[in-house]
Amino acid sequence: MPPFQMTQQNLAQAIETVDAVKTAIKREEETIRQKTAEALALKAQWKNSQIQNAMHKALDNIGGGIAGMEQTFGRAQENPHRQLRSAGPRRDGENPRRKPYL
Repeated sequence: MPPFQMTQQNLAQAIETVDAVKTAIKREEETIRQKTAEALALKAQWKNSQIQNAMHKALDNIGGGIAGMEQTFGRAQENPHRQLRSAGPRRDGENPRRKPYL
């Protein structure tokens, strides 16, 4: 076989090898893209779960706080009524809603 034909044959083999390598690289890139997308999705789910847990904790704290506030408001509403009852009889012309100057 003449050297020129050998060189052409080697070139054809090299081109086939290059094409096979390119195809393998593309497959590997696609696999990497897919694994990266899966990892990012898992990370997003994990973050979402963390946010939900934090929201639940905050709502639980608010729920306990609301019950405490309701008790405080109830006592605050009751307190003026107690003071008016314990103040005794009022003088004629005195406005019970008007606060005296101190």
